Amino acid sequence: MITDLRIAPLHARPDLMAETAALMQSVWPDYYGPDGPGNALADLRARSRTEGLPFGMVATLADGTVTGTVALSPTSFGALPSERPWLTGLCVRSDLRGQGIASHLVQALENHAAGQFDQLYATTREASGLLRRLGWRDLRDVPDQGGMWQVLRKALATKNPA
Repeated sequence: MITDLRIAPLHARPDLMAETAALMQSVWPDYYGPDGPGNALADLRARSRTEGLPFGMVATLADGTVTGTVALSPTSFGALPSERPWLTGLCVRSDLRGQGIASHLVQALENHAAGQFDQLYATTREASGLLRRLGWRDLRDVPDQGGMWQVLRKALATKNPA
């Protein structure tokens, strides 16, 4: 378990954009790689807002090494018009997986969203077990050419005004 993890909004760490983009390119080469349709830096810039959606976070070690990222987005694959916002873009460096980084990123994003939204949604193939352990509930399955995706939902605690 990593004990020196730091999680910050992307807008507070513009110095980490290139390293975070490289992480996204390594985790999703078919989308963010040289032949893919995505642009990791453009997506990260869009997620570097101080308010509104999309909103991103980055996890680092104490020395500033990027370990993971996650975003809150207005929509995602499998979304219905009434569903928002969506946890998207959750990724952790492959050599650091299984050490709680993804759990901390999800919880940090949930904390950010609490008080603004009453629930979150996520579409995933790989993180459904993690999300279920964190209290997310299955909503439906969505097929595509590559297989089945799970759509999950989490009710958020509302913050009481001070």
